Amino acid sequence: MFPRACSVGCAVVVALFFAAGASAGPSADPVGGLNWSANATAFRGQNGLRVVFRCPAGGTLGPVYGTGVYTDDSSVCSAAVHAGLITLAGGKVTIKILPGRASYLGSTRHGVTSSSFGSWSGSYSFVVAPKATGPVLDGGRTWKATAAAFQGKIGSRYRYSCPPNGKLGPVRGTKVYAANSSVCSAAVHAGQISVTQGGNVVILMQAGRSSYAGTVKNGVTSQAAGASKASFIFVKA
Repeated sequence: MFPRACSVGCAVVVALFFAAGASAGPSADPVGGLNWSANATAFRGQNGLRVVFRCPAGGTLGPVYGTGVYTDDSSVCSAAVHAGLITLAGGKVTIKILPGRASYLGSTRHGVTSSSFGSWSGSYSFVVAPKATGPVLDGGRTWKATAAAFQGKIGSRYRYSCPPNGKLGPVRGTKVYAANSSVCSAAVHAGQISVTQGGNVVILMQAGRSSYAGTVKNGVTSQAAGASKASFIFVKA
């Protein structure tokens, strides 16, 4: 069902790009498009999947349907302007694939007018990284310590003290780690500290991911994993 201009063409372009194995990095979400005409129809049905779109400077606005939640044939970059995440100067955004909806409400925001529409088979919304909130709290002081206890604390920061000559524990993910990973071991994998010297690291709690990529870095092998309820990244204090 592609009643609107660009739906078929953009879907094919995105599908070919995705099939070629393009990605935003070894642990990041897949890249769905690199231009302002790209939409998300190629990912329809993969609900929960996060996809990165890169929008070059000097973009041309395309069709947008919905507000907050958009039809998957809406121009992602144009919808990002509508959502206030970027301007025509461009930028990078991440979307989350959602099921279709019975209706979509149009509105005018940030100089972009989106249209209302009825039932459609696929949707997406934008994923906005949580901002750090509050002080840096104590997370753990051993190499066994994970972040699983903080899965409901999205946006909170925790400091972990990793003693010298630590014993590596399980790590799941790359750059973005599942909350049940050993934080100190993940810090070695991420190049933040070494096993012999140890050190202090700060993590930022994030929402869970649908999957995590495994890699070998800095002598640590991280495991690939499926969905988890929470994740973390390393940040500066």
